[in-house]
Amino acid sequence: MRRKILSIAAAGVTTVLMTLGACSNNTHPAQTTPTHTSPPVTTPKTPSGSMPTYPGATVTSNVSGTTMLHSGDTVSKVGAFYVDTLAREGWKTVSKHQGEFSTNIVAKRGREGVTVQVSPTGSGTSITISKYPVG
Repeated sequence: MRRKILSIAAAGVTTVLMTLGACSNNTHPAQTTPTHTSPPVTTPKTPSGSMPTYPGATVTSNVSGTTMLHSGDTVSKVGAFYVDTLAREGWKTVSKHQGEFSTNIVAKRGREGVTVQVSPTGSGTSITISKYPVG
């Protein structure tokens, strides 16, 4: 029950952050044009911080600590990448839902928190990574 509540809360926080970012009067607008790159040899970091970008994914938005990416790979494959990567990089999973049609991970490392949401789109998979301080 607690995991379900944390998962719902994390989804709500991400939605609020994305809405606030979209409504802000930012003098430095986020890059909204996807760039096409070949899969990297090493895993680059997202513009929002030290969270790795899924190999071959394109950044579609980066606003206020939230990075949105797009990949042509399946939700299952992208979700498995983030489950493995978070564990390998020392993140402690607070809650996790991993399924065929969605993955939602809330994790903590030191005084940082991260929420990773992976969901299908009409043309592939959407990845939302939100980083935030935790007390």
